[in-house]
Amino acid sequence: MASTESLPHIARLQQESQSLMLATQASNHEPHISYAPFVESEGVFYIFVSGLAAHTKHLLEHRRGQVMLIDDESKSRNIFARMRLIYDVEAHVLARTHEQFNEVAQAMRERHGSTVEVLMSLNDFVMFALKPQKGTLVTGFGQAYVFEPGALAEAVQLTDKNIEEYR
Repeated sequence: MASTESLPHIARLQQESQSLMLATQASNHEPHISYAPFVESEGVFYIFVSGLAAHTKHLLEHRRGQVMLIDDESKSRNIFARMRLIYDVEAHVLARTHEQFNEVAQAMRERHGSTVEVLMSLNDFVMFALKPQKGTLVTGFGQAYVFEPGALAEAVQLTDKNIEEYR
């Protein structure tokens, strides 16, 4: 697949997915997986999560993680080859006083409904901006591509000859 053909797959996954899978690391280096509803704006994913959640603590401590958007199982022709988009991300808190906070909060209300209003009233909830650093798009068997966000034209297809270089 040419890299320009990847754009529609990425856009579709970001539009159709209401939540992202979120991998973080605890202070004892144990892995942790969870999920969070999100909105995406200008290449950045925004999540609004409870301060009581383990992933919030991990993101505050380490400021990095991974996110994954994956096709619904019912849309996959083969369960072993589900289309998925994975990003390494840098996490930054978007303070409630930040000029962009209200804009992102409104986008969350529009996308995820009235529950967001309730969550906004809870002081322990934290908004994170998750900025993609490196991406991997898997479109099927033998069809995995690594790329830098904003440089999809330079995507590299993973093969048995180069995979160690990119992992």
